[in-house]
Amino acid sequence: MKHLNLVIGICLLIFGAVLLVINLGVNPISLKILWPGFPILIGVLFLSFYFTEKGKTGFIMPGVILVFVGAASFVCTLTSWDNMRYLWPVFILSPGLGFLWAYLAGSREQFQLIWGIVLTLISVIFFFVRSGLEILWPVIVILIGLIFIFLHVARRGETSAEAAISQATGEENQAAADD
Repeated sequence: MKHLNLVIGICLLIFGAVLLVINLGVNPISLKILWPGFPILIGVLFLSFYFTEKGKTGFIMPGVILVFVGAASFVCTLTSWDNMRYLWPVFILSPGLGFLWAYLAGSREQFQLIWGIVLTLISVIFFFVRSGLEILWPVIVILIGLIFIFLHVARRGETSAEAAISQATGEENQAAADD
Protein backbone atom coordinates (compact mmCIF):
# COMPACT_ATOMS: atom_id res chain seq x y z
CA MET A 1 0.00 0.00 0.00
CA LYS A 2 2.94 2.29 -0.62
CA HIS A 3 1.07 4.33 -3.19
CA LEU A 4 -2.39 4.31 -1.63
CA ASN A 5 -2.30 7.96 -0.55
CA LEU A 6 -1.02 9.04 -3.96
CA VAL A 7 -3.70 7.14 -5.88
CA ILE A 8 -6.52 8.33 -3.61
CA GLY A 9 -5.20 11.90 -3.84
CA ILE A 10 -5.10 11.82 -7.64
CA CYS A 11 -8.64 10.39 -7.82
CA LEU A 12 -9.98 13.05 -5.46
CA LEU A 13 -8.13 15.74 -7.41
CA ILE A 14 -9.69 14.63 -10.71
CA PHE A 15 -13.14 14.24 -9.15
CA GLY A 16 -12.94 17.67 -7.50
CA ALA A 17 -11.73 19.30 -10.73
CA VAL A 18 -14.66 17.83 -12.67
CA LEU A 19 -17.12 19.05 -10.03
CA LEU A 20 -15.51 22.51 -10.01
CA VAL A 21 -15.72 22.80 -13.79
CA ILE A 22 -19.39 21.82 -13.64
CA ASN A 23 -20.11 24.31 -10.84
CA LEU A 24 -18.40 27.09 -12.80
CA GLY A 25 -20.80 26.49 -15.66
CA VAL A 26 -18.21 25.09 -18.05
CA ASN A 27 -19.97 21.87 -18.89
CA PRO A 28 -18.64 20.42 -22.14
CA ILE A 29 -20.07 16.99 -21.43
CA SER A 30 -23.04 16.47 -19.20
CA LEU A 31 -22.57 14.66 -15.92
CA LYS A 32 -25.73 12.76 -16.87
CA ILE A 33 -23.62 10.95 -19.44
CA LEU A 34 -20.34 10.72 -17.53
CA TRP A 35 -21.53 9.52 -14.12
CA PRO A 36 -20.99 5.78 -14.90
CA GLY A 37 -17.31 6.61 -15.34
CA PHE A 38 -16.98 7.18 -11.61
CA PRO A 39 -17.84 3.61 -10.53
CA ILE A 40 -15.62 2.33 -13.33
CA LEU A 41 -12.77 4.56 -12.13
CA ILE A 42 -13.18 3.38 -8.55
CA GLY A 43 -13.34 -0.24 -9.76
CA VAL A 44 -10.14 0.20 -11.75
CA LEU A 45 -8.62 1.75 -8.65
CA PHE A 46 -9.48 -1.36 -6.61
CA LEU A 47 -8.06 -3.62 -9.32
CA SER A 48 -4.87 -1.54 -9.47
CA PHE A 49 -4.49 -2.07 -5.71
CA TYR A 50 -4.71 -5.80 -6.34
CA PHE A 51 -2.02 -5.66 -9.04
CA THR A 52 0.32 -3.48 -6.97
CA GLU A 53 -0.21 -5.42 -3.74
CA LYS A 54 0.15 -9.05 -4.78
CA GLY A 55 -1.79 -11.46 -2.66
CA LYS A 56 -4.44 -8.93 -1.59
CA THR A 57 -7.35 -10.66 -3.33
CA GLY A 58 -9.87 -8.66 -1.30
CA PHE A 59 -9.56 -5.85 -3.85
CA ILE A 60 -10.77 -8.03 -6.72
CA MET A 61 -14.45 -8.41 -5.83
CA PRO A 62 -15.35 -4.72 -5.41
CA GLY A 63 -13.23 -3.82 -8.44
CA VAL A 64 -14.95 -6.29 -10.75
CA ILE A 65 -18.43 -5.40 -9.51
CA LEU A 66 -17.88 -1.65 -9.92
CA VAL A 67 -16.35 -1.99 -13.40
CA PHE A 68 -19.14 -4.24 -14.72
CA VAL A 69 -21.99 -2.26 -13.16
CA GLY A 70 -20.43 0.98 -14.42
CA ALA A 71 -20.04 -0.49 -17.91
CA ALA A 72 -23.68 -1.63 -18.00
CA SER A 73 -24.73 1.81 -16.79
CA PHE A 74 -22.64 3.45 -19.52
CA VAL A 75 -24.36 1.33 -22.17
CA CYS A 76 -27.77 2.35 -20.83
CA THR A 77 -26.76 6.01 -20.50
CA LEU A 78 -25.47 6.17 -24.07
CA THR A 79 -28.35 4.21 -25.59
CA SER A 80 -31.52 3.79 -23.56
CA TRP A 81 -32.30 2.65 -20.05
CA ASP A 82 -34.77 0.23 -21.63
CA ASN A 83 -31.71 -1.89 -22.42
CA MET A 84 -31.37 -2.66 -18.73
CA ARG A 85 -34.03 -5.33 -19.25
CA TYR A 86 -31.34 -7.24 -21.16
CA LEU A 87 -28.33 -6.15 -19.10
CA TRP A 88 -29.59 -6.80 -15.56
CA PRO A 89 -27.85 -10.22 -15.35
CA VAL A 90 -24.59 -8.21 -15.13
CA PHE A 91 -25.53 -7.64 -11.47
CA ILE A 92 -25.29 -11.43 -10.97
CA LEU A 93 -22.37 -11.95 -13.35
CA SER A 94 -20.03 -9.41 -11.76
CA PRO A 95 -19.76 -11.04 -8.30
CA GLY A 96 -19.52 -14.43 -10.02
CA LEU A 97 -16.53 -13.28 -12.05
CA GLY A 98 -15.11 -11.60 -8.94
CA PHE A 99 -15.24 -14.91 -7.07
CA LEU A 100 -13.64 -16.76 -10.00
CA TRP A 101 -10.88 -14.17 -10.38
CA ALA A 102 -10.14 -14.24 -6.65
CA TYR A 103 -9.96 -18.03 -6.79
CA LEU A 104 -7.66 -18.04 -9.81
CA ALA A 105 -5.54 -15.26 -8.31
CA GLY A 106 -4.30 -17.66 -5.68
CA SER A 107 -6.86 -17.50 -2.92
CA ARG A 108 -7.95 -21.08 -3.74
CA GLU A 109 -10.92 -20.94 -1.38
CA GLN A 110 -13.35 -23.61 -2.57
CA PHE A 111 -16.43 -21.47 -1.81
CA GLN A 112 -15.11 -18.84 -4.26
CA LEU A 113 -14.90 -21.39 -7.04
CA ILE A 114 -18.34 -22.83 -6.30
CA TRP A 115 -20.13 -19.48 -5.98
CA GLY A 116 -18.24 -18.07 -8.94
CA ILE A 117 -19.42 -20.91 -11.15
CA VAL A 118 -22.99 -20.82 -9.80
CA LEU A 119 -23.44 -17.04 -10.18
CA THR A 120 -21.80 -16.97 -13.60
CA LEU A 121 -24.00 -19.81 -14.85
CA ILE A 122 -27.15 -18.22 -13.47
CA SER A 123 -26.33 -14.95 -15.21
CA VAL A 124 -25.54 -16.70 -18.50
CA ILE A 125 -28.88 -18.52 -18.31
CA PHE A 126 -30.70 -15.24 -17.69
CA PHE A 127 -28.84 -13.58 -20.58
CA PHE A 128 -30.06 -16.37 -22.87
CA VAL A 129 -33.62 -16.23 -21.56
CA ARG A 130 -33.79 -12.43 -21.93
CA SER A 131 -32.24 -12.48 -25.39
CA GLY A 132 -34.83 -14.87 -26.83
CA LEU A 133 -32.44 -17.81 -27.04
CA GLU A 134 -34.14 -19.74 -24.24
CA ILE A 135 -34.08 -22.88 -26.37
CA LEU A 136 -30.28 -23.03 -26.00
CA TRP A 137 -29.90 -22.72 -22.24
CA PRO A 138 -30.94 -26.34 -21.47
CA VAL A 139 -28.16 -27.46 -23.82
CA ILE A 140 -25.72 -25.27 -21.89
CA VAL A 141 -26.92 -26.75 -18.58
CA ILE A 142 -26.40 -30.26 -19.98
CA LEU A 143 -22.89 -29.35 -21.17
CA ILE A 144 -22.03 -27.87 -17.78
CA GLY A 145 -23.32 -31.02 -16.09
CA LEU A 146 -21.06 -33.09 -18.34
CA ILE A 147 -18.12 -30.86 -17.41
CA PHE A 148 -18.77 -31.43 -13.71
CA ILE A 149 -19.01 -35.19 -14.26
CA PHE A 150 -15.74 -35.08 -16.20
CA LEU A 151 -14.09 -33.09 -13.39
CA HIS A 152 -15.32 -35.64 -10.85
CA VAL A 153 -13.98 -38.54 -12.87
CA ALA A 154 -10.68 -36.75 -13.49
CA ARG A 155 -10.29 -35.92 -9.79
CA ARG A 156 -11.11 -39.50 -8.89
CA GLY A 157 -8.47 -40.61 -11.40
CA GLU A 158 -5.94 -38.28 -9.75
CA THR A 159 -6.76 -39.77 -6.37
CA SER A 160 -6.33 -43.28 -7.76
CA ALA A 161 -3.05 -42.30 -9.39
CA GLU A 162 -1.81 -40.70 -6.17
CA ALA A 163 -2.79 -43.81 -4.22
CA ALA A 164 -1.00 -46.03 -6.74
CA ILE A 165 2.13 -43.87 -6.54
CA SER A 166 2.12 -43.85 -2.75
CA GLN A 167 1.50 -47.60 -2.72
CA ALA A 168 4.36 -48.15 -5.17
CA THR A 169 6.74 -45.97 -3.19
CA GLY A 170 5.59 -47.67 -0.01
CA GLU A 171 6.42 -51.08 -1.54
CA GLU A 172 9.84 -49.78 -2.65
CA ASN A 173 10.50 -48.40 0.84
CA GLN A 174 9.40 -51.75 2.33
CA ALA A 175 11.70 -53.65 -0.06
CA ALA A 176 14.59 -51.33 0.81
CA ALA A 177 13.90 -51.82 4.51
CA ASP A 178 13.85 -55.62 4.08
CA ASP A 179 17.31 -55.54 2.44
